Amino acid sequence: MEAFYIIVLSIAVVFYIIILTLFGLLMTKSDTVVAFPPMKNSCPDYWTSTTDASGKVLCRPNPSINTIDITGLPGSNGGSVDFTDTQWGSNSGKSNICALNSWANKNNISWDGVSNFNGC
Repeated sequence: MEAFYIIVLSIAVVFYIIILTLFGLLMTKSDTVVAFPPMKNSCPDYWTSTTDASGKVLCRPNPSINTIDITGLPGSNGGSVDFTDTQWGSNSGKSNICALNSWANKNNISWDGVSNFNGC
């Protein structure tokens, strides 16, 4: 081989090793665990949301999709539920979203951001 090809190949191999090393270092530094999904909807999927006079979001189930009895749930009031009520987490010792996650999964309720939450 000519000297030119040896020099070009050597420089390319050195740059390749440097780039792979930097890429590996960047991958090891980004090991932060982030809960997925990062946000939740205010009401379960297919439920109707309304806002009362005080600004709270109340959720009403769709009877053709969810045949669940909401009486006795924390924050229930006249056929609607306030899922931001503090009793959701206080009764079970869990955070609000983890208590909602357990309830939604137990009752087979699809709720994007809650039923698929992995931070509990």
